[in-house]
Amino acid sequence: MAERGWTVGAQVAPWSGPGPGPGPVPGPVPVPGPVPGPGPVSVPVSVPVSVPVSVPVSELERRLGITVTSGGPELVVGTMPVVGNRQPFGVLHGGASLALAETLASVGACLHFAPGAAAGAELSATHLRPVTSGRVTGTARALRLGRTHATYEISVHDESQRLVCSARMTCVAVRGQGR
Repeated sequence: MAERGWTVGAQVAPWSGPGPGPGPVPGPVPVPGPVPGPGPVSVPVSVPVSVPVSVPVSELERRLGITVTSGGPELVVGTMPVVGNRQPFGVLHGGASLALAETLASVGACLHFAPGAAAGAELSATHLRPVTSGRVTGTARALRLGRTHATYEISVHDESQRLVCSARMTCVAVRGQGR
């Protein structure tokens, strides 16, 4: 039985489940390797642990079209389409930016606490400019990696490298799952 979840570098196909989903998309995105699903997958990144690292992918991440392109405990990068994630006024929804930020910080924290898991404890953000099309790219950089807490600064940029959103997130090791 194949495990399923994030494979760093894989792209996630746009939402195809029940309900309206994120809106019209230009067709499915090819997914190299296993198709993301409800279970974990070993993430092929350099992590100083002696066991495989598993990072599950959520339904929300699939629905928003979030793609994790590279990752490690210190730095995680990912992208998300703007189309399908806009508010009724035609600009990227702030909640979608926060979902991208939380995803990237959570992936980094899971890799840091490997073989354990992480949960978000605090997330704050400032939305700096609207985006109406293209893709946004988020970068989560570790500010502090502790025994029970990991704090990340996340920047979200548009395709012109303009800062769209600045966020900070603290994750905690899940009891019984962390170090």
